[in-house]
Amino acid sequence: MFVSPCIDKNKNPDFKVFKYSTVIEKHKLFVSGLPYSCTKEEIEDLFKPHGCIKDLRLVTNRAGKPKGLAYVEYENEAQASQAVMKMDGAKVKEQFIKVAISNPPKRKQTDPPEIAKPSASMVPRQIYGARGRGRTQLSMMPRALHRQSTPVTKAENGALQEIGRA
Repeated sequence: MFVSPCIDKNKNPDFKVFKYSTVIEKHKLFVSGLPYSCTKEEIEDLFKPHGCIKDLRLVTNRAGKPKGLAYVEYENEAQASQAVMKMDGAKVKEQFIKVAISNPPKRKQTDPPEIAKPSASMVPRQIYGARGRGRTQLSMMPRALHRQSTPVTKAENGALQEIGRA
């Protein structure tokens, strides 16, 4: 289990600041589907024939294990687009990789909490309890007592028969 360190952000304001671009970068490629055993050098060897690599970043989890993703930055857009056309769908160590121009999704803004605006849909917390409305609402009634969707009656011989069918 990962436990984040307790860092005073007043003393260290740059701690955990996202330092990568969040807009489209036409000279940078996003590579997915890489085998976890792939190293930085192997990826560099794969992409070097398509142009001069400016930077290569292998995405890892908090423990430092590869996630099968990488960013390859070229000197210019032409080299990057050539690499996309040649490398997309290529087979690397028995796995097919996907290569695309880097276009990260928009980051959610962490706005300061707004003052609660009263609305008609807001329900006082006391009605549902401290944890709010439960997600799963199980029926505590035995199945034998549930109403069936099609009415069933007993025939003269004791066999069950649906109404509407003869």
